[in-house]
Amino acid sequence: MKDNNSRVESKKNGYDKSTNGNNERTIEKRIYKWKEKLIDLSKRNRLLNFKFSKSLTLRIIDEQPPEVYKALVRELHSLEFLPIKENAENISEQEKKSLEELNEGIEFKAQEFKEYNPEQLSKKHTDKYLQTKLSVQDLNKVLSKISTTARSTNDDLGYNVLFLALGSVIWYEKDNSNEPMEAPVLLVPVEIKRKSIGQPFTIKYNEDSVILNPALVLKLKRDFQINLEDINIDEEELNPIDIFIKVQDKINKNQRWKLLNNIYIGLFSFAKFVMYKDLEEYRDIIKSNKFVETICGLNDNKQVSAEEICPMSELDNIVHPHGTYQILDADSSQQQAGNRQKSDYFKYDRRTIGAKQKSFVCQSENSGIGSCKKSFGCQRLSTFLFGTAQQ
Repeated sequence: MKDNNSRVESKKNGYDKSTNGNNERTIEKRIYKWKEKLIDLSKRNRLLNFKFSKSLTLRIIDEQPPEVYKALVRELHSLEFLPIKENAENISEQEKKSLEELNEGIEFKAQEFKEYNPEQLSKKHTDKYLQTKLSVQDLNKVLSKISTTARSTNDDLGYNVLFLALGSVIWYEKDNSNEPMEAPVLLVPVEIKRKSIGQPFTIKYNEDSVILNPALVLKLKRDFQINLEDINIDEEELNPIDIFIKVQDKINKNQRWKLLNNIYIGLFSFAKFVMYKDLEEYRDIIKSNKFVETICGLNDNKQVSAEEICPMSELDNIVHPHGTYQILDADSSQQQAGNRQKSDYFKYDRRTIGAKQKSFVCQSENSGIGSCKKSFGCQRLSTFLFGTAQQ
């Protein structure tokens, strides 16, 4: 009788152990479905099946990816681009030469990665120039298009999409497949600029995190039992040569798979993958959230109020009315959402504005800074914005 009473009491308090396990499995299944929708492991994903776009992709040739990484990320150099020589327009067909003849010493074909001694490299692999296979006119046209599109996307969406892809894996879905696919390996966030029209374009590392292709990591782990997650890509200790050697060793068990020295500059988006990683990292928090339970149909009340998610009393403790300097109107519900936001994309100290001091806008992933600048400018507060920096 006592056990029955305890069971009834636990049900009232929402702790019925007999259903708790079923509820947890239901939420697990829903989280799994959400993750599946966020990550695309099909051939449509450019991170797994990269397709060259003439207008929005630039291929770098005859360079060593580890040396490019060293120059950009380790030494923080700005690199320029080298065009190729072309036949003059006024010469006859008989006098024209092939690109290889005109550009003797430049390797145009993709090369498989091989371990090397940095001290034995030629100067062209260690200088501050990236060799392309485009003429001056075409090179400037492509770089202008890429930089403009990347900057516009950054301003509109609030995150960087411009990356330098170092190295690529040539892989096949099945042993009997005749369709090779290409997947970038390391992705370095960059920015492309030029001081003025007529000046050469330069490429520079924007100091965000270097990324080991997340789609490739997940695809190889799921479908081929190849684990790339144990490869350390901490910028402080990263040795690109070792990274490439490890990747090459791991894929060598698959016939026809290769690791190439291909280098591309293009647009890649990781917005959904960030949400995917959050679902993995904060799984326990998500499973115990009442709002998630309601979405999964497990909450008897079927509703969760904003007060339960973010109590107004908590808001009062965090935000004091006399110290709130809002550049846009916001009611209490909007303040609830804003003050629960954990993003580090951009922050500004409103108290410094209230004190008529300049405010320092910080960014952790080069994200949202354009939108932040617009908000300040529209409210005639741009004078309080004097710089950006890494957190």
